[in-house]
Amino acid sequence: MIDKTFSDNKLRGVNLGGWLVLEKWMTPSLFAGLQATDETSWCVELGTRAEQAMKNHWDTFITSEDFAWLAKIGINAVRIPIGHWIFGPGYPYHRCYGASSHPFVEGGIEILDRAFDWAEQYSLHIVLDLYSAPILPA
Repeated sequence: MIDKTFSDNKLRGVNLGGWLVLEKWMTPSLFAGLQATDETSWCVELGTRAEQAMKNHWDTFITSEDFAWLAKIGINAVRIPIGHWIFGPGYPYHRCYGASSHPFVEGGIEILDRAFDWAEQYSLHIVLDLYSAPILPA
């Protein structure tokens, strides 16, 4: 059965890209002085410095106040791109990882959980987008 309250509403949404999947063109300040072009190469290049930098980004790039403001101006949905690594290691190795078999910063799933709490608090829908998935060899 279709939830009539949802089906009668139009989604008026925004993209929260650049938050849980880094892209140089969306967050160029994070890439300043680096050769990195995406989250994978950013994590590889920063090495042990990536964790603190990423956690600071997660805590400041999008906040509860942003969700409140979006709801206030009439936005009722947010699209959140996520990478396959959000659940932590166990993902397949790719040669671009170099010597690190698991270069991504862990903890993104907790940030996504926080986003769901904010969405519920402000009556926003979330559209999850598995934006980055591994390419497995044939």
